[in-house]
Amino acid sequence: MSMRAVALAVRPAAVVMVAVLGSLGTGWALHATVGAPEQFIVLAVVLALTLRRVRPRGVHDSAVAAGELVVVTVVAGLTGRLLIDVPWAGATLMTAGLSIGILARRYRPQVRRAGRLVALPFVALLVTPAPVVDGRPLPLGWAVAAAGVGLAWNLAVAPLLPAGAPTSEPAETPARRRLDAPTRMAVQMALGVGAAFVFGHLLFGQHWGWTVLSAFLVASGNRGRGDVVHKAGLRVAGALGGTVLASVAVAPLGAGHRGTLVALFAVLFIGLVLRERSYAWWAVAVTAIVALLHAYYGEGGTSALAERVLGVLVGSVLAVAVAWFVLPVRTSDVLRRRLFDCLAALTDALGDDVPDAPARYASCLGRLEELAPTLRGHRRVLARRATHHPVDALGALRGLDLHVDVRADARYRRRLRAQTVWVRRSAAGRDAGPRPDLVPELAVVHRVLCAGRRP
Repeated sequence: MSMRAVALAVRPAAVVMVAVLGSLGTGWALHATVGAPEQFIVLAVVLALTLRRVRPRGVHDSAVAAGELVVVTVVAGLTGRLLIDVPWAGATLMTAGLSIGILARRYRPQVRRAGRLVALPFVALLVTPAPVVDGRPLPLGWAVAAAGVGLAWNLAVAPLLPAGAPTSEPAETPARRRLDAPTRMAVQMALGVGAAFVFGHLLFGQHWGWTVLSAFLVASGNRGRGDVVHKAGLRVAGALGGTVLASVAVAPLGAGHRGTLVALFAVLFIGLVLRERSYAWWAVAVTAIVALLHAYYGEGGTSALAERVLGVLVGSVLAVAVAWFVLPVRTSDVLRRRLFDCLAALTDALGDDVPDAPARYASCLGRLEELAPTLRGHRRVLARRATHHPVDALGALRGLDLHVDVRADARYRRRLRAQTVWVRRSAAGRDAGPRPDLVPELAVVHRVLCAGRRP
């Protein structure tokens, strides 16, 4: 990771930390003045962190988001009570909540944003289950207040974030499928998390959270079967490193030591900076953070090390098994869809009649780059001798990105635009006419689209 990349990542990480630490300070102030439970502080901080990718636009969106978050937090609070009193009912509600958030991706942007909010309080419950803090579920009034604190701090720091940061992920819908990708992923999430609850309770009793959290994290943002396998491997490796860090390094401090909290927020900041480099760093950070939180409340130490790592392993394996065998989303389908999106945006960017086309092309390239770690891993492990590989298309489109900004040679841009249109039509199986003399970058993309490889 270059120094420039690190510098670019530090600013958004610092802004997120402002929201997180602001929520922490607000929580401690309310704890000291009006007796807010400690679990309120934890929930406010977790929500401030998980809300970082939800940025409402304008006063109306903010009001709607606040209302939605309050409603969902109440439901999540009731789920937390059920997880203690009637575990299987609570597990069913949590599984449904996490799946509904994914299913919302198949609808219009407003529904997708609401879907993101649906998952957040349930994720907060996974990170900090009630028995860890004080053995009792958080009263609903305090849960709603925690949601308000987290949202308020996120709205306060939102203007400091880079203007172009994406706030939601478009639905992924491969053509000619009976079920679109969001529906498939919602079903996979329900089965994976449901199975994780069962195995977590059977194998680890009250420490089921590690299994469920791992199954959720590995299945989240599913970009195909290869992506899930890749994340599972990084999750297990990161969990081992993070658990060792949390369980061994701070074990001498003991429960309730403020040094543990300092270590927790330091790990969080480093994880936010390095997460763009590799998911493994974020896996290390998340695991270490949760382990440090448990250690702060007296559930740390080396005795829990093996159980935590095993729980992470079980949850990751369950997520991979479901993604691989139940309504699988193929990496090749996702790659093909995103390549077509890039070519469509490139066609507009090479013209002069769509002002925001270059920015849209850059955004499409960013989404395509999300597949790079999986494709590179596939090439290293399974296709070392292959002359051509789908990952070549990513480098080719990065090369074409240089041409988008060259506005001086209008003739060349028109020629490149015509070639891009031909590649799109030809790869889609439509009559595209005689093949032109393609530039090398478009020739690579055309070959990958027509090859039909499924990494």
